[in-house]
Amino acid sequence: MNYDLYMGEALAEARLALDRGERPTGAVAVVDEAMVARAHDRVVGSGDPTAHAVIVTLREVARKLGPHRLDGA
Repeated sequence: MNYDLYMGEALAEARLALDRGERPTGAVAVVDEAMVARAHDRVVGSGDPTAHAVIVTLREVARKLGPHRLDGA
């Protein structure tokens, strides 16, 4: 598994968050060694107190792969 690549992508998301006035937090979701989703905090921009990077990323995985695939992420 390419942990350096995945961490680099999460850090890139954190930089995007910071540029947009959010907390600098990013997340990626990996399933079977494929990055299937990535996101950053969007609490400020969306007005949604649950729009943290990990939650937004998991929502994207569920949208793409279905909620039954979250256990592999």
